[in-house]
Amino acid sequence: MPIKEPENFNLFSYLLVLIMTLLGAIASYAYRILNGEEFRWSILFLQAIVAIFAGALVLLAANYYH
Repeated sequence: MPIKEPENFNLFSYLLVLIMTLLGAIASYAYRILNGEEFRWSILFLQAIVAIFAGALVLLAANYYH
């Protein structure tokens, strides 16, 4: 089985990671809303940024460790 170089990952892989991290951020924030916290767009946006950053780190680690 050939080793995939980071240049060989296509756009679909990156888009899938982005969608999954955004869904995780939304699910986490929805849980906080269900527990009584007031909805604020700024908190949702900041949580999405953190999730995207974490997803990018996981993607980089996956590329590094094959």
